Amino acid sequence: MAVALHLSDLEKMSWIAGAGSFVTGVSSLVVALTVAHPPASRAVQPTPVRAEDESEPVIVHLTTSASRIGARAAGALTGVAWWVGLCGSLLVLAYLAGNPVAQIRAELVAMDPRMPLLLMVILVLACAADAHSGGRDTLIIDADGLSLADRRWISWKNRSVRLNWAQLDSICVRAHPDHGGHHIAVRFKDPWAGRTFEYEHGFKEEHDWRTVLALSSSKLEVLSTVRAALVRYAGDTYQK
Repeated sequence: MAVALHLSDLEKMSWIAGAGSFVTGVSSLVVALTVAHPPASRAVQPTPVRAEDESEPVIVHLTTSASRIGARAAGALTGVAWWVGLCGSLLVLAYLAGNPVAQIRAELVAMDPRMPLLLMVILVLACAADAHSGGRDTLIIDADGLSLADRRWISWKNRSVRLNWAQLDSICVRAHPDHGGHHIAVRFKDPWAGRTFEYEHGFKEEHDWRTVLALSSSKLEVLSTVRAALVRYAGDTYQK
């Protein structure tokens, strides 16, 4: 910022103003694109849906459209912050390395403005895409198994998961050892299938159990709904 204030030339000031407008425009564009393309069948409220028919699946909405849009917007702003911090750090390092302010100003003027702007776009898009990267948006429990649906519109990889009861030796809802939340954890009948799922979906193994989903301790209604659904559909596979 100190270097920028020394730029009195009209062309230099125009470049700075244009860069600021571009920063604001990219952030707004990321949010607008996310809002303009809502995925189908997204939940409005993060509340469990209990099926009146015993044969119907139990659906638990873990996130909302608003929370996913907010995560994208926060990710875009994080990318802008990284860009500002990186550019500022480079200027400070150049000054501490003994380069005079006049030389730094000259190098800034000579620099192709597309390069730092391209860097900003890459950081904004990367942070926005990585935001809310869990992809565990909807939990579905039915007579055949358990599903985790990835409802994100923008993602590097669809992280939807399907587990059939026939694949599992057991499933449980256990308290996390470090905090008040709970985890849905499973054991596979076939160890190779467990390792494959760990590789494909990132399930962590702890004492022969693989964590499928973390449940917040603040959503007691969700926790009770999940347990009731597992009792109904998982049968002897469910360990209380």
